[in-house]
Amino acid sequence: MQKILVSACLLGCPVRYDGQSKPVHHEQLERLNARGWLVPFCPETAGGLPTPRPAAEIQEDGRVMTTCGKDVTCSFV
Repeated sequence: MQKILVSACLLGCPVRYDGQSKPVHHEQLERLNARGWLVPFCPETAGGLPTPRPAAEIQEDGRVMTTCGKDVTCSFV
């Protein structure tokens, strides 16, 4: 059976930087999830970042910096 990788926060997992989720309620997603086809995945936590964590933004030079000024580019790569 093939699986579909989906952002964990969109499936209701509290893995966003602020410890919250951003669930998407869509009939098709809910049907696929009920069948066990969806795999929740958070790239930030897979990269080693904690939850919650400071917000981070991509800079013009390509680095990813938190609002506290910490370079977290490696975790995003």
